[in-house]
Amino acid sequence: MLRQFWERGPRRDPNTIAYVVLLVAAIFFPILVNVITGGNSSSIMTVAADAGVYVLLAIGLNVVVGFAASDLNAELIGMRTRRNHGERSEQGSVE
Repeated sequence: MLRQFWERGPRRDPNTIAYVVLLVAAIFFPILVNVITGGNSSSIMTVAADAGVYVLLAIGLNVVVGFAASDLNAELIGMRTRRNHGERSEQGSVE
């Protein structure tokens, strides 16, 4: 399974490499900070955790705004189409 992934995964999709690098960095960051600070890493880890929460909130807001914009665009396109082409009444005339 790992061999199949390596044969077709990272070379075909460059995002896979970025995800693996970010995962490794996230795993080793606390260890590295603890070694560098000599065991006094609680304030740095608190700041890093807060930054991570803000990044996740920003990504979530971006998704919500994107969905709202796509819905708004669909509504505006629908209104423009009805206005430009007119809607037919029951008698078949364009109003």
